Amino acid sequence: MLAQGGMPEAQCGSYLGKLVSDYGTEIVLDAVRTAVVEQTPDPVSFLKALCQRRKGERKTTAQWWSSEELIMAKGAEFSLEPLSGESMSAFKARIQAYIDNDGKPPAPKPLRVVSSTRHEPETVEVSPENRAAALEAARALRPTLVG
Repeated sequence: MLAQGGMPEAQCGSYLGKLVSDYGTEIVLDAVRTAVVEQTPDPVSFLKALCQRRKGERKTTAQWWSSEELIMAKGAEFSLEPLSGESMSAFKARIQAYIDNDGKPPAPKPLRVVSSTRHEPETVEVSPENRAAALEAARALRPTLVG
């Protein structure tokens, strides 16, 4: 595995021996098993980092979006707080937009303008002749509709 990662075969044994002396047999064996399963492209760096992590010399950094606490901390880093009623997912998206926009708040979305004037229905004047014609037509239809 180390040779496939670019380390000369003559150094592979020495490298593993150094890891065992620095971190212990159990930690190195566990790291080698993990490296084999992960099929990492850079097993040399991977093994060293994993051994350091297992011994507590290297902290695992969680992604800022992986928990509400970390999201709040990332927001505070940029002086951002959730807006009233804003979901954590929306706040996270706002932080990401801030990051993507080189530290500037994203431009606000354009507002949709809605007319607030109420339109009254138009009143139509009906001439007396038209009114009389409509009534006569209605009376002529009435017997067929009722019967």
